[in-house]
Amino acid sequence: MKKTRLVLLPGMLNTAAGWQWVTPGLQDIADIRIADFTTQASIQDMASSALALIDEGQKAAIAGFSMGGFVAAEMLRQAPEKISHVALIDTSLRTESSRQAEARTRLVDAAMADYEGVVVDSAGANLHPDHRGETRITDIIRQMSREVGLDAYVRQNRALIERGDYRETLAGINIPAAVICGTSDEMTPPRLSQELADIIPGATLEWVEPAAHMTLLEQPQQVAQALRRLLAR
Repeated sequence: MKKTRLVLLPGMLNTAAGWQWVTPGLQDIADIRIADFTTQASIQDMASSALALIDEGQKAAIAGFSMGGFVAAEMLRQAPEKISHVALIDTSLRTESSRQAEARTRLVDAAMADYEGVVVDSAGANLHPDHRGETRITDIIRQMSREVGLDAYVRQNRALIERGDYRETLAGINIPAAVICGTSDEMTPPRLSQELADIIPGATLEWVEPAAHMTLLEQPQQVAQALRRLLAR
């Protein structure tokens, strides 16, 4: 049986390591590629680089986590004919409010003064309370933060500040779609996932628990199963 090409789109400060516990549950049915968003300066450029992972004349399923959800939406805007399925994981598709942008700018300024203390040492902040003491998870988050580094962190934050609103794009798609979210996600609260599921025609809404924002590491088997259900549609 031919496997579906599946392009995984990392979130901010994430590398392929963020998906390492999800991919084993998909490798029998999917030809997996993982995008790298550490060099681009905009969501548009990230989307273009991810589209390059899809062979000419072929279609692929895409799954975007957090920042990767905006990239997924931009891919659908740029080249909808290349996308067969879409999953949006712990994300939102709204523009950044002025208040959010100001808070993000302050955080970037603080990180530029002390990246290790402000960013790396905050590993676990976006986890469910049950998981904040799990060093196997926090060690991965710290390592990814160090690998991505300050320069890419600044670029990714600026890209998010300048992002567009993709709700209209998603309202017009006609492919299998799944919205996946941790029930205790405070960074992108469940109400935003409910909004996405309401906007996207025929989308399924999959709750992951116990989990907060980092569902890929907190409940990877649940995420993998949700993606399997999507690919089967």
